[in-house]
Amino acid sequence: MFWRELQQEMTDDRILYGVVGVYLLVAACLTIALGYPERLVAFIYLPHWLHGLVVTITLYSVVWGIRSDPRRPLTAVYRGLSTLPLPRLVAGGVLFCSVAVFSGTFTSIKTMLPDFVPFWADLSLADLDAALHGGVAPWFVLQPILGYPAVTRVIEYAYGPACAFTAYGFTAFVAIHPAASHLRTRFFLAFFGAWILLGNILAATGMSVGPAYYDLITGDIERFHGLVQYLSFSEGLPFSAWSYQKYLWTNHVAGTVELGTGISAFPSLHVAMSTLFALAAWRINRWVGVVLTLFWGVVLVGSVHLGWHYALDGYVSTACMLAIWFGAGRLHRLLQSPALP
Repeated sequence: MFWRELQQEMTDDRILYGVVGVYLLVAACLTIALGYPERLVAFIYLPHWLHGLVVTITLYSVVWGIRSDPRRPLTAVYRGLSTLPLPRLVAGGVLFCSVAVFSGTFTSIKTMLPDFVPFWADLSLADLDAALHGGVAPWFVLQPILGYPAVTRVIEYAYGPACAFTAYGFTAFVAIHPAASHLRTRFFLAFFGAWILLGNILAATGMSVGPAYYDLITGDIERFHGLVQYLSFSEGLPFSAWSYQKYLWTNHVAGTVELGTGISAFPSLHVAMSTLFALAAWRINRWVGVVLTLFWGVVLVGSVHLGWHYALDGYVSTACMLAIWFGAGRLHRLLQSPALP
């Protein structure tokens, strides 16, 4: 009985495994064609995603257990876990691991984008960004409001570990929990679609490095000097944006592929993922939808304040993610059509 149900669960997810498999094949062909087979690092994130899965499930279980039965939270957690169907837990775990493989494959392709298209769009994006905001760069508008080390450190934690654990936790929940079964295929089609369409294809059409590296590409050291100099206060601190930006540039110059490497600012994948999580959350729980919508706002503003992106990057990501979400919904309905075998 278990094996039959597990087979059915895996079969229901087959289109998602197909996307990951084709993407991995494309990445392998690109690395071989460019003579960089060492850049194929499909499994580089797997230990980190599994660690993130354990941490997020533990935190979720503790909070849920305390809320359900403050006197016997462990008993409440056990009762809750025992109600989850084992075949879906196993299939969801496999699907979650495939997302980790997809992420490593994305990094492999992202680090190769400058080999196909040089960074050219920063001047145009920065000019358009300022034009959309009354002739003033958005970071300059935000600086009097957010330009305090304590505030910036909160934003760095939100943009770093909070984003990561939201990705781990929400992705795991949709992959595993029966309450998300109605949107599982749609969510992951949108998830994969965003990374491929926005993070690879659209990024390649508008290759840019963002404000943090603007001077290194354009030679203009004045335009974002004030922002970069301000952010340097967190050098060496945990989750420092300034330190991580130096790490990315060092790996870019060396042509090495490590965790999270690869530079392309347009459009913002952080904002795109935050948009996706908020859209999906509204289909699960209204209050979670409200929280993740507010978190989307923090990520959008933080991407500008921390020098990662032009505000335009976030606007485009949000609009494109909305289109991808509704497109994934239509594709999901098509795949469910009785006319299809």
